[in-house]
Amino acid sequence: MIGIYFIVFTALLLFFLFGFWVRWQWNQNFQDRKLLFVPSEISVIIPFRNERENLPALIESITNLKIFPKEIIFVNDHSEDHFEVYFEKLQIPISFSILHLKSPQQGKKSALRLGIDAARGSFILTWDADIKVSPNYFTSLSKVPQSDLLILPVSMPGKSFQELFFELDYHYLNALNAGISGNLNPIVASGANLLFNKEIFLEIDSIESHIDTPSGDDAFLLQDFKLNEQTIELAFKTDLIVETKPPSNWNDFFQQRLRWIGKSSKVSDRSANIIGILGMIYHLGFWLLLMTDISWKQIAWVTVFKISLDFLVFLPYLSILRRKRILFLVPIFSIVYPIYMLMILVTTLFYEPEWKGRSLSE
Repeated sequence: MIGIYFIVFTALLLFFLFGFWVRWQWNQNFQDRKLLFVPSEISVIIPFRNERENLPALIESITNLKIFPKEIIFVNDHSEDHFEVYFEKLQIPISFSILHLKSPQQGKKSALRLGIDAARGSFILTWDADIKVSPNYFTSLSKVPQSDLLILPVSMPGKSFQELFFELDYHYLNALNAGISGNLNPIVASGANLLFNKEIFLEIDSIESHIDTPSGDDAFLLQDFKLNEQTIELAFKTDLIVETKPPSNWNDFFQQRLRWIGKSSKVSDRSANIIGILGMIYHLGFWLLLMTDISWKQIAWVTVFKISLDFLVFLPYLSILRRKRILFLVPIFSIVYPIYMLMILVTTLFYEPEWKGRSLSE
């Protein structure tokens, strides 16, 4: 039993590391690909709702950009705070506008489509309102080969021990996604930093099939591009990373994970489901092995094995994000991750999370 566990997951790790190497090579070898992204062809769309606390940092980082896109479109989703004053500080040499969703429309999906309909660029870049971007963002993006869908990196740097743990948890799936994408299509994308071809999106968008599902705009968008066999790439460049805040406490953390798992369960993605099942076997199998009749020496070997594998999953991805400093948390994460993930999965069966003061079932 222990031997099979070692063999199977060592093989999966090699598969993952090879995929990461393939994806890394794509990100490094751009010289033979002449059709690159052009910032002046990109419309940035930023949906927001009650982001009074986050807008100042975003606006400041936009003001500091060295190269600008074609336009920036903010879409207000019925905000109840007084956000208007912050836009007075947004002084940039391009067009920017603030659109407002009208009732009964609400939610991020509707906000994005309002922005897309108004956009004049050939490509759409979606950002969340709680991020900060590098001054060199579009300088770096102008060196990336065009694809129909480009998944861009998101970091969630923490400060306290608790926030650092939440950050490590967030990077786990993204690290797996980076490795998987070298062999298969990616399984996750974040609307906080996502770039896609507008014309193709309008042709293949399946919103009518999930209009009653308020969340999951990025998950359904990725599914549409995969089902229609469009080109999908991941970019690893450091200046393309956008930063957002980690959850501030355990309640916010669990609420966030419940939302993510809830939206993923509504998307029929065979490869993501297979990876999810293998992941559960790997993590829960670890604890099942510990509860079997094995010696303390075997328990030690199994524990060291799992921690080592998880460390190798994190290392290349966190190196790119320049967040290797949080690797010290991997032993703790490796042991407790199976426990709280099982708790979250069970909780999704009877609990409906909220976001921005709305139930996701609304």
